[in-house]
Amino acid sequence: MLYGSLVHYNQDSTFSPWLAKSWTITNQEKANMFKLRKDVTFSYGAKFDAQSAKLNWDVIL
Repeated sequence: MLYGSLVHYNQDSTFSPWLAKSWTITNQEKANMFKLRKDVTFSYGAKFDAQSAKLNWDVIL
């Protein structure tokens, strides 16, 4: 299985952008808002967007 993550977990225990170009933590750390990269496509050509990110989160949960 191949996948890309919204953020990358670094060896120094920090996070850096991956599919999300930036993010903010809101609601007293109960929610995150991600700004997604616009240059990402799936292997079959469809664009990666907020709707596809949500669908993947729903499947994981």
